[in-house]
Amino acid sequence: MSIVTHFTELHTSIYKPFVQDFIKKAAERKVKRVAFVPPFKACFDSSTIGNSVTGLAVPTIDLVLPWGVPWTIYGTNSMVMKEKNVACLAFVDGETNYLVVNNDPSIFQSST
Repeated sequence: MSIVTHFTELHTSIYKPFVQDFIKKAAERKVKRVAFVPPFKACFDSSTIGNSVTGLAVPTIDLVLPWGVPWTIYGTNSMVMKEKNVACLAFVDGETNYLVVNNDPSIFQSST
């Protein structure tokens, strides 16, 4: 994650199943998909998303960091508004620009 950009890049091997799962869980909540807005591939009609104290009421993202430390990402940090009524999942495909560090797939290092 970055405080400079409004999105997070993930290695393709993580990004694809991550986005597919998010889209599936959003659909279960009756959140309507809309055409993507580059660079984002998962965009939604924000009028079909409720609001909560943690931002847009989208599926939470639960990560487990090294040493088993849990980290939950809520809508306010996982979504970005791109156009009127268009909210996109703020993660993009970093393709294969990341290398696994020390054979640990949870630790990535940019290769660019």
